[in-house]
Amino acid sequence: MSQVDTELEKGLLAILCTFHKYAQGKMGDLHQAAFQSLLRSELCHLLTDTEQQETVRMVFINYDADRNQNISFDEYVNLIAYILRKLCVKHGN
Repeated sequence: MSQVDTELEKGLLAILCTFHKYAQGKMGDLHQAAFQSLLRSELCHLLTDTEQQETVRMVFINYDADRNQNISFDEYVNLIAYILRKLCVKHGN
């Protein structure tokens, strides 16, 4: 019997797969150019001004908690959590 993923499982896998699609290097982190590509391609409808270099730079700086010029998976998850909290407020939940 095959098992079908639930919507939540599909969503979680999409978050993980999207990170790995753009991650580079031996640590598997996102450098600024990869992060910019991710924002522009994958979050352009939820985040405004993803085409503006300064906006992307500020988001990068805000989520690069350890200031190593890379976004780790944990830092990426913090951004996703922030977006989810904003969506929750926006939809009145």
